[in-house]
Amino acid sequence: MEYLKDSDMVIGTRTTRQMIEQGSNLLPGVRVANLILGKLIEIFWWGMEPRFTDAMCSYFAIWKDSYSKIEPDLEMNDRRVIPELMMETVRSYMRCIEIPISYYRPIESVPKNMTREFLSIVRLMLKKKWLGI
Repeated sequence: MEYLKDSDMVIGTRTTRQMIEQGSNLLPGVRVANLILGKLIEIFWWGMEPRFTDAMCSYFAIWKDSYSKIEPDLEMNDRRVIPELMMETVRSYMRCIEIPISYYRPIESVPKNMTREFLSIVRLMLKKKWLGI
């Protein structure tokens, strides 16, 4: 994790086609949804210059000190905490960078209702952006 030395949080991105293994469950629709969520974070916090292409990659690392600063503002306790960590890192003027990772078939199952999960993350973004919560 060489990149972690220069940032507060490092998150993986699974959007590089060449690094997605054949047979993985990262379907084009899921990739597009994750890309949209990443780009929404960029747009909502434009002045802080975040660059995200994947908002739901579970490969991430964050310094303990950085996590301690944003922990009180976290609401989610499931996999939706990943985009929330990205939002809070950016909102707290910390540096979060994205690195490409190789993506293989996951061991755990994918949530059944991706649309509901997508919409709940968008609602969370809107709440954090305009209500400042």
